[in-house]
Amino acid sequence: MRGRAVATADLTARARIRAESLEPFLIGIFEHLGMPPADARVSARGLVLADLRGHESHGVSSNFFWYVDALRSGQINARPDIRIVQDSAAITRWDGDHGHGFVVGDRVMRDVIERADRYGCAFASVGRSRHYGMAQIYSLMALERDQIGFSMTNSHTQGVVPFGGAEARYDTNPITVAAPAGAEDPFVLDMATTTV
Repeated sequence: MRGRAVATADLTARARIRAESLEPFLIGIFEHLGMPPADARVSARGLVLADLRGHESHGVSSNFFWYVDALRSGQINARPDIRIVQDSAAITRWDGDHGHGFVVGDRVMRDVIERADRYGCAFASVGRSRHYGMAQIYSLMALERDQIGFSMTNSHTQGVVPFGGAEARYDTNPITVAAPAGAEDPFVLDMATTTV
């Protein structure tokens, strides 16, 4: 191949796709995998929002194919029976029935926001749910009602080295808070304990 230039792919190039086009595409795939349309919309919106907010580690390219595999294998329940298993006015405990974390988190946070309007504050805990994406999605939801939103989760990965330790022993526990600030931009904190 002497004297002939060979084109190579630029592995650092990034594709730019409009969110308005990407979201319906993702919805169609989630629906094809058995998710109800409303749940597919919530899941697609969560992935795209992560990319739009610069949180690409929880966006489409980082997680979508894992979610597809998990839905196909049944690790994520496409049609979960998400329900309250303990209810005490402003405090609830939920069973996510192994549903997609976006769907479980959205449903629970909407209920918490409604209860906070009624009681002044509200809290919920969730069991048997799957990866819920970018944690700030749920705290940001509270801003729409001029509330302070707080969300955190555990993980099954050992990514945190204890103080003075040599190897990871603990799960990462993401924490997010969003608080309205009147005419100013809201305060939004989204951190992983593995980093901070």
